[in-house]
Amino acid sequence: MGGLTDDENIRRFKLGFGGDIVPVYSGYEAQSLYGSILLKARNVKVKLTKGIL
Repeated sequence: MGGLTDDENIRRFKLGFGGDIVPVYSGYEAQSLYGSILLKARNVKVKLTKGIL
């Protein structure tokens, strides 16, 4: 996914093809100790599934 730049000329060129600026998120943020533990367990599971660990 291409990103937008602070350069107005490039931004205008990219937006000229149509579309909208949308926020993109790729992750989770724990807001409690319990959530933090669950996210750590999830990260380990994902790494084991991908064969990284």
